[in-house]
Amino acid sequence: MWVVYHILLLDEFNAAVVQRPRLGIFGWQQNYLLIGLPLMQALSQSQFRAVLAHELGHLSGNHSRFAGWIYRLGITWYQILERLQREQGGSSFIFDSFFNWYAPFFNAYSFVLAPMDEYEADRCAAELAGAKNAAEALINVEVKARFLESSFWPDVLKQVQHQIEPPATTYTRMFTALETAGNSEFATKWLQQALAEKTNNADTHPCLSDRLTALGYSQANQQKLTLPPPVKTSAAQQLLGDVLNELTACFNNNWKQANDTPWRQRYAYVQESLQKLQSLPEKAQKQPLTNEEAWNRACWTAEFKGQEVALPLFKEILETQPSHAAANYAFGQILLQKDDEIGIVCIEKAMKSQPDYVIDGCYLIYFCMKNKK
Repeated sequence: MWVVYHILLLDEFNAAVVQRPRLGIFGWQQNYLLIGLPLMQALSQSQFRAVLAHELGHLSGNHSRFAGWIYRLGITWYQILERLQREQGGSSFIFDSFFNWYAPFFNAYSFVLAPMDEYEADRCAAELAGAKNAAEALINVEVKARFLESSFWPDVLKQVQHQIEPPATTYTRMFTALETAGNSEFATKWLQQALAEKTNNADTHPCLSDRLTALGYSQANQQKLTLPPPVKTSAAQQLLGDVLNELTACFNNNWKQANDTPWRQRYAYVQESLQKLQSLPEKAQKQPLTNEEAWNRACWTAEFKGQEVALPLFKEILETQPSHAAANYAFGQILLQKDDEIGIVCIEKAMKSQPDYVIDGCYLIYFCMKNKK
């Protein structure tokens, strides 16, 4: 019988069960349930129940105990490795050879078990909360996570261009936005993006479509699947009541304090950069810009005015410096975001002249070709 000793409420869009071994690798685990308040605000109570059942399902006796132990032991080992790397103590070198040998070997074995562990946890969620609630929770999490990543946080960070202090009500705005994010004009697009992804060897979680199919969700056919109904009352509102306002105010304050110094530093950088950027077009009319000035103008324009506006500026650099690795990469990246395959040629030029771009460049080309299928 597994017991959850602690429940921690976090500011993250996530939920997880973490085991903290009292005796290190020898076990005697303490279980922590980590709950993200934004996640609670994004889901209905029934959907949130499914998420909790999924997370606690990782500790379920329904699993093969050996498989579950292997899966959790892997997490423990990587927590130890993270701690050693972070501390960089004099004794850490003793473990380097061991981890360099053991980690790939252990990962190869445990990685096969990880998707099985997720499917089993999904089955626990379906048993305790219903397959429909489990499936709709998965869909809402995917869609609203994409909303936060591609819309909400970029909009918050843009405020640094004209606001010297970080916003004071970030989580209040987030929680309000999450109420409608699942049915916004972009929600269907985000859902289709999630459904288009396939399970691969780089992620321990199966893709959304595979998980929905395993749950037997009636709308698992991608062509017919629609967004769940709007969440009228969130799990956070229903379970926390008036305490939600207190917690939101606390999260607002903590985020503002944590980001105060970097925000002010960023604001100073933005103001200085914008001032320099404003002087460059006038100078360009009188005399040619230096290579550095032309590069800065293109980068600052992309950063503060948008990549579409900066596209001709990167192109102008390449007309005089066709082998400019960074300009080729930036120009190619913008083209690929517009689904223009000419960007592949530019990315390849950048990788050829600057090996540092190889890994990221290959990812860009891979995702471009994947989306064309």
